[in-house]
Amino acid sequence: MAQIYHEKKLSEKIIEGVVAGLIGGAVMAVVMIVIDFAFRNANWNVTFGMIGSLVSNVNGTKSPVGMVIHLLLWALIGYGFTMYRPIFRRFNIPLVLGGAIYGLLVGLLVYVLFLASLRPIVPSLVGAALLMLASTIGGAAMGFWLGRPQTQARTG
Repeated sequence: MAQIYHEKKLSEKIIEGVVAGLIGGAVMAVVMIVIDFAFRNANWNVTFGMIGSLVSNVNGTKSPVGMVIHLLLWALIGYGFTMYRPIFRRFNIPLVLGGAIYGLLVGLLVYVLFLASLRPIVPSLVGAALLMLASTIGGAAMGFWLGRPQTQARTG
């Protein structure tokens, strides 16, 4: 049986994308926390502490600013993914794979535009390979969330 695609309202796309982005960002945050704990002297908040210290001038890993910035950016990334979702549907690419590709591209973009220029200042901020891995996993989680079967309430 053929699937029928019904266009959603913009407000539904925004909400759906923000929720998916927050889920993808949370998954990426967990991956980065595990990486920080395993590879960075058992300190679980190195990456987000450094991101926060770049913005708030609070040096150290106690500030939640980096995590808040990370989740806000992933909410925007999730909204962007909902706008590109028809491309993946057109080429019959599963949303999990599409989300992984999108997450990898976002990770590359963030690294090239922002983190590569900070390497001389903060050399241990995020390794490129670890960032790509975490972004890919976060993007796949976002695609998984958006690709799940949704039930709609029946009226009548």
